[in-house]
Amino acid sequence: MAQSKLVTAVPMSHSTSICDLPYELLVHIFTHARGTDIVNLMCTARHFYQFHQDEYIWKLLCTRYNAPRLDFFEYPNLTYYALYSGILHTYGPLIGLWAGDAPFRGNIFEFRYIPQGIIGEVWRFPGPRLDHLQTNLEKTTPQLPTYFESVRITLSSSSKTDNSSSGFEPCVTWHVYPENQHWLQDPCERPSLHVLSPTQQSYQVYITYPSLEEERAIDSRRSEHPEFPPSSHAVWYDGGRDLPRLRQETSPTYDDFNAVKMRCRYHEEVLFGAKTEHVKPASLAIFPPPHVADRMELHAPPFVGLSDMREVSRGSCMSSWEAGHSMRYYPLRSPDIPDSPEVDPALPEWKPESLEGLWFAAAWTNCTEVLYLEYVPGERKVIAWKITGNVCVPRGAIAWQFSLGSDVDVGSPSASVFRDLPSTTRIYHGEMTESYRGFFSNYHSELTIALPTKDDIYFRVGNKQHVFKCRRYRGRNFDIEQEAAAGIRKPVPQLLL
Repeated sequence: MAQSKLVTAVPMSHSTSICDLPYELLVHIFTHARGTDIVNLMCTARHFYQFHQDEYIWKLLCTRYNAPRLDFFEYPNLTYYALYSGILHTYGPLIGLWAGDAPFRGNIFEFRYIPQGIIGEVWRFPGPRLDHLQTNLEKTTPQLPTYFESVRITLSSSSKTDNSSSGFEPCVTWHVYPENQHWLQDPCERPSLHVLSPTQQSYQVYITYPSLEEERAIDSRRSEHPEFPPSSHAVWYDGGRDLPRLRQETSPTYDDFNAVKMRCRYHEEVLFGAKTEHVKPASLAIFPPPHVADRMELHAPPFVGLSDMREVSRGSCMSSWEAGHSMRYYPLRSPDIPDSPEVDPALPEWKPESLEGLWFAAAWTNCTEVLYLEYVPGERKVIAWKITGNVCVPRGAIAWQFSLGSDVDVGSPSASVFRDLPSTTRIYHGEMTESYRGFFSNYHSELTIALPTKDDIYFRVGNKQHVFKCRRYRGRNFDIEQEAAAGIRKPVPQLLL
């Protein structure tokens, strides 16, 4: 029987760790790591602390949030380390557009850089008006929004004296409209930014009406308010963007249906909170304080014609009402539009996927709504999703859709309203979603849609002679904006002719 041999491991002369890598290689690794990972690594060993003075690394992290050059900001002696550690590490993910889930109307919140730091502005389009108070041009032409400043994140001198301090720390201030146009400094009186966990909380509509079968009886129905976003794979939902680096808080869920049935009056349409099977992703949220909750219309635009019976229990600044009814925002995709032949429908190289992105659409007396166009290759179909909506067809619903296989000849009677458009215009048949108030009994109307240029869409509903217009959103044009009042910027002109 052969003897077994004892194998003895020969110790290495020295162990190797990441600390032994050359400085240049470590910097190259940092260029591919997440900002949080870099910061955490610097906290693990004294060897990595030397990197906190390397401006190249902090400049790299700042450029990930499209930060401008240091001389753009008004702070003397500002460094990229101070900019990143003071504001961008926590609030940098805010930069860009966010879609709000306010019932029916929705909302858009935009964060951008200013010399003082970061500003958050709410888009507000002209609200629904009576038919006789608008011209046909205003009803059929989209308008640019007015921008209301809501929150500002700036740098203030830090009270820390340790070597790791950048000398700055973030300062968050709020602007409340319209009754109280001033900055709120008291923590008990101002709103606050939060990050909420995934939730099954949603909205539904309950309606009571006279029974058609029994005299003096009342029938009732429930209507599902569109989920927003409909899934984490929604085309407009930018899942690649991070949320602000704030502690994620649990989202409470509640169902008010039983209470609504007891309190709902005869022939009433009611919005209430309900729990659904659909799980919406984590979100940015704004909690209104108790003292000014009724003045947060900027983030929760009112809807006319329905009773709001979501349960209200206002207590402390972090009450269950605020967590349940807070204004949730989700990262809104805003794709770059290339200037190439495939974007122009007048050219044979045109590709329908070039339509994807944000569009401003005229909505008759509901003024302007924001749509996100999606192209579905397998069905060769273009779908317009509502990012903002109205009390009949709310945000999250499909506004209209058309198939590329439904071409309309330019000389046909249904295309006669487009006779003034170029002969190269592409025209299709489609369908538009319409509904009664509360999104009950939604139905589809025939739609004729025309694509004359890369940035314009025209459509006609049924046999109506009015032609509505859509205009592609290519970003803000600050050159045409004027300061209408403190914290309010308004483009001139607003009509997108």
